[in-house]
Amino acid sequence: MSANTAVYGTFGPVLGPLRALRHVITPTVSFGFQPEQESLFFTDANGVNRSRFQGISGVSLVSGRQKLVGFSLRNDLHVKVGDAVRPRVINNLITMETSGFYDLLRTERPLSDLSTRLNVKPIQRSDFGFSFVHNPYDLRLLQFTAATGIGFQGQSPYGEETRSFYEEPGAQVQDPNALTPQGLTPSALPWMVNVSAGYAGSRARDPLAPGGYTPWNSSVTLRGLGSLNLTKNWHLDYSCQFDAKLGRMVSQAFTVKRELHCWEMQLTRSISGDVANEYYFKINVKNLPEVYYEQGSRGLRGFGGTQYLP
Repeated sequence: MSANTAVYGTFGPVLGPLRALRHVITPTVSFGFQPEQESLFFTDANGVNRSRFQGISGVSLVSGRQKLVGFSLRNDLHVKVGDAVRPRVINNLITMETSGFYDLLRTERPLSDLSTRLNVKPIQRSDFGFSFVHNPYDLRLLQFTAATGIGFQGQSPYGEETRSFYEEPGAQVQDPNALTPQGLTPSALPWMVNVSAGYAGSRARDPLAPGGYTPWNSSVTLRGLGSLNLTKNWHLDYSCQFDAKLGRMVSQAFTVKRELHCWEMQLTRSISGDVANEYYFKINVKNLPEVYYEQGSRGLRGFGGTQYLP
């Protein structure tokens, strides 16, 4: 059960290119209750009451009684800039949301850690994202991440102007997966380059450590993604991931696609540090994708088919 509302105000301060500003505040409150599920418990040989299911990564099953009050506060800032007659509207220039919950069944420190997300998007092709997790009792920072990226695109001599491209290239660089290429970019697209950078740091609670926390651990990652039509029938994709803190390349992937009249061919090679060096090759009929031949690691394939030809 949840409830929310929105409070907003519009202001018209003329400050340089700024023509108008709108601030929207959205508070949300929720309540959740779960009775104790006795059938999900068992008593082991030592007489200890234990849960039957331990859950898996990313999924947990809570069998005990719960009574939680959740809350969040979101702030959105929209602006108008530029010409006074025909100003440009930038929606969600700044978005910030803080959330947490209060455990009504706990008598000691019932308030959860506070999570905050901050996103700044000054231009269409790029944005800056930040996230924070704080301990509300001593205000210690437990987790912090920052990411930004920008994308560029252009018309290839061999691209088709009738085919659409990404509306927001910046959105494509938030989480590029250089370890597992997502397949080929359609060969009718123009050239494209996306770059991004990310920082992640965290500390854990440890009652035995000085100050009650483990030392701060962090990483800095740089990512790149490129796509180019070399000729009318040749297309190239490249992606990489670089660990800036350790000063080494984490992964690279190359994909080449060739149009062969009624056939199409793909060759992908993936290099993951000093551990894995995989490849994938496939050739198939365009109009009959179930007719093909392939070799290599199927996790790298980009189109068609599930079985080898005899």
